[in-house]
Amino acid sequence: MALKSGPKSNPQLIAETGIARLNLYRILRTLEAEGLILRIDENSTYQLSLRVWELGQAAEVGARAHPETARQVERLRQSWGDTVHVAVYDVGEVIYVYKVDGTTHLRAYTTLGGRAPATAVASGKSLLAFQPQTEVDRVLAEPLVAHTDHSVTSAEALAAELAEARRTLTAVNRGEWRPGIGGVASPIFAATGSTVAAVSISGFADRIVDSRLSERAAEVRDAARLIALGLASDEEAGRIETLYDRDPFVALPEVELL
Repeated sequence: MALKSGPKSNPQLIAETGIARLNLYRILRTLEAEGLILRIDENSTYQLSLRVWELGQAAEVGARAHPETARQVERLRQSWGDTVHVAVYDVGEVIYVYKVDGTTHLRAYTTLGGRAPATAVASGKSLLAFQPQTEVDRVLAEPLVAHTDHSVTSAEALAAELAEARRTLTAVNRGEWRPGIGGVASPIFAATGSTVAAVSISGFADRIVDSRLSERAAEVRDAARLIALGLASDEEAGRIETLYDRDPFVALPEVELL
């Protein structure tokens, strides 16, 4: 808790915690080894690492919305047989904070707590679309990495995808992060209109991004809406429903998916 307010030096930590110098040294070394704190200068000043934030986000999504999240994630898995994720946004990346593996023998491999570039996965694009414009502009101004042959490397093309994601609440990954792995995602809103997370289904692109993509998108969007309602109070439910009153997603047949 002593580091919650910002970086602290060894003398400051000793003064605030009352822990003996040798014992504090051992604790700090252990926390540093676990990646929970960072030493930021040679004078032994420490700060909390982003790993603590990741754990906090995972706990928040899992604890606050767990019953409805679990229901909707399981419903998506049973409907489509693919892996289902809940992810949060973090400065150009997404972190997977909740997942259930698909029921098929062949699955897309991801790890809970793992990261992916927001510009190359469905959940990332779904969340980036609703970030403040300054953050969107920052991401679009950076070079877009070609992770696969299907990666979007044009800022104009990505901006168009984000605009479509805002209009339809649907974002698609056509094998842009890992070869042959696709996904479809929708944002989970708070009543304020900000995004809490995104829910997505992920699997082999020729299975996900196929003639039934529009059906998948509609069910993912409905799952996001129901999770958002599960997070909201009764007074906020009307606002949540309004946020999900958008144009439906339609898969464009002329787009070469694979």
